[in-house]
Amino acid sequence: MIDEEAEHVLTGEIGPQLVLWDLMKTHKTDSDGQWISGIWASADKALVHQDGLSLWDLSTGHASQILKPGSYVVTAAPGAGVWAIARWLATGSRIRIGKFGRKPDTLFMESRDLSRGMATSLQLSRNGKRLLVLVH
Repeated sequence: MIDEEAEHVLTGEIGPQLVLWDLMKTHKTDSDGQWISGIWASADKALVHQDGLSLWDLSTGHASQILKPGSYVVTAAPGAGVWAIARWLATGSRIRIGKFGRKPDTLFMESRDLSRGMATSLQLSRNGKRLLVLVH
């Protein structure tokens, strides 16, 4: 993932590594998770789905955990600073929406009937105002 100013690149590598490349002066940052399934980056922040969900500050390389490891799907609209997650629990599922760097997130939808196999994909519009959930 390349940031909007093309000054940084964030990559996931095999093994527990998240690499932040400063294209102005190459820099490598290690992370603790086992694998990376998604990276969404704005000019200064990156949302990383790696076992759990973390928000990275690209200027410092510091990461803060948003969600612990669990069963969920993640999407983000970096330009709008918005992210969404679908999470499955024994009591049902929830879709929550949040903003980069801001807590708390907002409950968008909750259902006892929606299982993991039914909601397989989430997508946000670029402006973060529309959320598409694929349910089957």
